[in-house]
Order: sequence, then C-alpha cells, then structure tokens
Amino acid sequence: MIKKILLICFGFCNYIFSDQALVISDVHFNPFAECSKLPFYCTKLDEFIKKPFTEWEFNGGTLSNYKEETNNYLLTTALKALNQPNSLVKASLVKYVKDHNHLNIFVTGDLLTHLFNEKFKYYKPSASDMDISKFAAKTLLYVIYSIYKTFPNSSIYFTLGNNDTDNGDYNLPTNNWLEIVADGMKPYLPDSVKLLFANQFIQGGYYSIPLSNSLQLIAINNNILSKHTTTKEANYEAANREMNWFNLAMESVVKQGKKVILIQHIPFGIDVYSSTIKESPILLQNPILEENYTNLINKYRNYISVIYSGHFHAEYFQEVFGVPVVGTIAFNRYFGNNMGLKIIDYNESTGNLQRFTTFVALNNHNSIVWKRLYCTEDYGSKILLSDLINGFSSDKKNPQVKTYRANYNGDSQEYPQPISSDRYWGYYYCFMNYISMNVYNRCLKSF
Repeated sequence: MIKKILLICFGFCNYIFSDQALVISDVHFNPFAECSKLPFYCTKLDEFIKKPFTEWEFNGGTLSNYKEETNNYLLTTALKALNQPNSLVKASLVKYVKDHNHLNIFVTGDLLTHLFNEKFKYYKPSASDMDISKFAAKTLLYVIYSIYKTFPNSSIYFTLGNNDTDNGDYNLPTNNWLEIVADGMKPYLPDSVKLLFANQFIQGGYYSIPLSNSLQLIAINNNILSKHTTTKEANYEAANREMNWFNLAMESVVKQGKKVILIQHIPFGIDVYSSTIKESPILLQNPILEENYTNLINKYRNYISVIYSGHFHAEYFQEVFGVPVVGTIAFNRYFGNNMGLKIIDYNESTGNLQRFTTFVALNNHNSIVWKRLYCTEDYGSKILLSDLINGFSSDKKNPQVKTYRANYNGDSQEYPQPISSDRYWGYYYCFMNYISMNVYNRCLKSF
C-alpha cells in the first residue's frame, strides 16, 4: 500500500509518495583548479596524492563560474547549502528530515573533470599509468565522500560516466581502477550488498543489487557502447559481456517477481546538442552495440520501471519501448546551465516514478542559494510520465513545450542552449520518442 503525506502549499508540488531519492549527475569535479596555470608543478596536487581523500584541504577562493568545471569551493558550498535550515531541498526531503529516515542517492556519472588524464600529466609529465589510476579513483571517491558528508544517513548508488575512467574518455577503465573504486564505495552502501556490489563492479563497472524485497537497482556502464572510444575491439568484447550479464540479471529479476530502477550515464539515440551544431542528426552510440542493449530493454520493458541518466547536463525526457528515461541537469555549470539536482518520489514496491522536483543553485555573493525550478505538477499532476512523453506536443506554443524548453538548461538566462531557438525545437522533440536514425530523420522532416 502506498502511504502519502499531503502538503498544503498552493502553487507548489503537493504530494510526497512512499519513498524518496536524490538524483545527482555530471559533477565534473576539477581538483586541478587548486594549481596555477604553469605546468609541471603543483604543491596542492603533491599533497592530494600523498594524503587520503578524507584529509584533503583546499584553498578558499571563489565559486567556479559558468562555462567552467566544478572547483572544490563550488562543490562544497553547493552541498553545504542543501543542509541549511532554510534549504528548500532539505525541506522537500520530508521522510529524511522529519523521520530521520534513510535516503537513497542515485549518481548518474561523470564525477571527474573533462580531460582528467591530460590535466594530471600536465602537472606530472613523468606520471605512470598506476599514478593516474590511483589519483583518478581517489578523486571520484572524494566527490562521493563529499555527498555522503552532506547526507550521512544515506546509501549512494552510482554509475560510471564517460569521463569516469583512468584510461581516457569513453575508454574502459583499468581493472586496477575498478578494484580501487569498488573497495572505496563500500562505506556508502548497505552492509547487505557491499560484497555483491564489489564482485560485480570489478567486472566492468556495472552491478545489480536489491533496493528492497520487491525492487532491484541495476547500474549499466553504457559508456562502452560508444562510437568515440579509441579501444574499439576491447569495447566490443566488453559490451557483449555486459549485455550477456544484463540479460542474466533481468532473468533473475523476472524469476523473483521484482521491478527494476535502472541508472546509466548516456541516454539513447541522437546526440541532440551536436546535431544542432552540425545541423544534421548524429548518433550518441555505436548503433550495433546500442541496438543490442535496446533489444534487451524491449524484452524486459514490463519489468523496468524507469531509467535515470545524465550526460547532456540538462533536464530531458525520453521514452524507449514504453520505458521512461529521465535526465537530470548537471551539478556543474560547464554548459552555461544553472547547476541542479532532482528529488524523486517513487513507489517503493514498483519503482514507478510518481513525481519529481528539480532544484537549481544560484549565486548569492559568493555563496549558493537553492531554488525550486519546476516539478511534474507543472506538466499536469495526473499525467503519468510515460503518457506525458508519448503524447508530448510538437507545437512550440503548447504550455508543456514551453515548460520543457525553459527548464531544459536550468532556466539559464545568459547561456541558452539551441533548444531555445525555434529553429532547433524539432531536434529535441524527435529525440524524446525516436532512437533510430531512420525514424528520427522522418520525424525531423515534419518540422
């Protein structure tokens, strides 16, 4: 039975459902922001390498700006602001705050700065591959640790982003790196799943663990489906192994009569931003590898309740064989967006997304104030997410379309993305429901 708490708050989001989680994506933390721009030497980096990440100390400074990676001051200031007495985010986590309840946190990848390896080598040109592996793992775990300090009574479930590797963007992380991260993640997971998580994660950065007796969480490393990798043969082999594993994991879910929340980094189909820049549709992934994956999504669509993803640094919806895909705006400002996060309310038995609220962080004299951006009620409180996506209007004047376009970039006024232009609305609309190039192209021609 679903228990509900009714909040009387006119014009806001009205219902809190049976369970809640926080969704964070695309942090892109940059520890090298502590270094000068001069090459070869960085005292702070030497210190970080020697010390455990729990003992890292940073300079003060200012918030990293729009179009920049996340420095420590922005990361810690934004996280600290979540826990302030007047924080709207904290107030919305009703069960966590009022009942001192446990909180699940889903992190959908890209915790490391872009070009992590290149930046490390810039300051440490003689660094070995092992040096890079250790520091990349340590940096990722520092971000997880920082989130956990903000919400200490929580479990953090994360999936790898294409930058979350010690082996180059979109490439497979090394076994050593996976082992360090798997061991380092254990303190942030329930005791009952620590070993299960680690034994699976070291295979390739994916895992399947129970959230409850009726609900399973599966994290997919879909970065290895990419067409951008420089290790194509290795990725093909690893992708096939992962899809075989995913099929077996879903078979187990079906036998147990459970439902699945699935988290991954990259959405499906078309790279919308790149397509608008080139004014021609561009695929996100290797089409053969992605088709193998989406065939399994189709096969088990009645058991997968929702997919949470990131990568675009934006708020987006998508539907794949009837399964809703929900993107979360980045916890950084790299694309000129207002950084943000999402609170989701979901059915604790089925995993069905009941509603969400997205918040954005705004500057306030070198500090952060969190503001409610929008929630599902802004689209119509009684509309199921899958029905909303499937029946989404293509009309630019439609109120739902205006909401989608305004909130896509966190309502950033100074750095609008191409979705703000009527010329490119078709690219974004067709992305929501059409993942194959042929069908997407037919949709695009209707605009």
